[in-house]
Amino acid sequence: MDALGDNGSAHGGFQWRKDRFQNLQNTAGAMGKAWTDPEVQANHWYNEMDGKYGGEKPYGDALKAARNDREANEAVIRSLRPAGSQDGVRNAHNYSGRLNATQEAFRLLSGSDGGVNPGVLSKGNPADLPAEGAQDASFQMPQQAPPKEGWDAFMSGGPGALFGQPQAGWNLGDALTGAGAALMARDNPDGAKSLLAGMRALQKVNEDPGINTQIDSRTGRAYTYDSKGNVSVKQIHAPDAKPISDTAVKLIQGNNDASEAAWNAAEGTRKYTRLLMDGKVNLSALSRIGNDFATFTNDSDEGTRNAAGLMSHLMRMRDAKLFEAKGVQTEGDATRALEALLPGNAKFDNKAVASLFRDLSKEFTGTYDEKQRYNQALFTRYKDYDPEGFYKSRYDDRMKQARDADALIEKGWGNFANPPAAPVVTSGTAPTGRDPVKSAGKPKGSFLEFFDRRAAQ
Repeated sequence: MDALGDNGSAHGGFQWRKDRFQNLQNTAGAMGKAWTDPEVQANHWYNEMDGKYGGEKPYGDALKAARNDREANEAVIRSLRPAGSQDGVRNAHNYSGRLNATQEAFRLLSGSDGGVNPGVLSKGNPADLPAEGAQDASFQMPQQAPPKEGWDAFMSGGPGALFGQPQAGWNLGDALTGAGAALMARDNPDGAKSLLAGMRALQKVNEDPGINTQIDSRTGRAYTYDSKGNVSVKQIHAPDAKPISDTAVKLIQGNNDASEAAWNAAEGTRKYTRLLMDGKVNLSALSRIGNDFATFTNDSDEGTRNAAGLMSHLMRMRDAKLFEAKGVQTEGDATRALEALLPGNAKFDNKAVASLFRDLSKEFTGTYDEKQRYNQALFTRYKDYDPEGFYKSRYDDRMKQARDADALIEKGWGNFANPPAAPVVTSGTAPTGRDPVKSAGKPKGSFLEFFDRRAAQ
């Protein structure tokens, strides 16, 4: 695994260079494996953080002593030193995305959503977070007994599943470093195995095509957005341009964050609507998750893997709802957002959930449409902010994509919602027709009750 970066000067999943890259090669030689082996890279980073190589031990100590998800995330950033971090960890490339991965890892390892800090449920700007080093008492790491097997047990969980096979130019830290940080901070090999099993079901490694940078000429700052609504800030020299007001910048950034969250939610919801219509999601698996995530994911058939993805997608939809509500951040807001997605106390089967998702995808697309139209009005006034019409072009492409996807769903909806009756043989001692209720795999408990139970833990 060699995810090249910085014009070929940085190598591997954690982007080592110079003496650190040489130390990685030394580790590979000692292990008798190629340095590109994911296990070698994982083991070497652990050795660095443990003080066996270089000066990374202070960051490793900080990681193991982390009191919450932010501290774990920032200790890793200080060790890996991604672009922008020289100006402070909050300026690191994709800081918010790394933090989200850490939160997801903590959530999976603790078996509960209730412990996650409600103040960071949305993908807000680093400037909105508490000061570096400040403790957030609302998020405390669950305490567990010391591991019995140490690092060997962690490695046996299959780090290759966590690290994957990145494309050239893709930085592992952008998406999954935070998850590794949480595993290290928790020092929980058994939990690591569970998370890695989940990653096998959920992981999709793709370069982000939606990067766009805009410049504020008054301050010389470049604001770089990705397709998930995250923004990083870098100080550069910029030519003079028509000034844009601070209020307009904040509106654009806020609308862009909310619209990107809504778009990602709409895309995922359409995906799971189609999977539900095709009978490729086993909703009964959700009733078995409980705290035993490893057992759940070890049922490695397509239906249960898709159910794992659906569970994760529901959390993303919840966060998109919070964005739509202007980022109000309390646990009650998160619960109400989830309840808005899963109303009532019905026992959901594939048809009921697909119907709900069909409506939600249109709702999220509508939110994206509204926020982007508002931004287009601002761009019309400040032409220098989006001179090449990037946002307008992307908006047009996405709305066409949404219309085409919705048309495919509508085309197949009639047969899905009201399937033709299965033939039944009337002769003989027993009918051969299929019982649609028993074969639907309905969970014993309510879909909403499942999430209520998880939130209460």
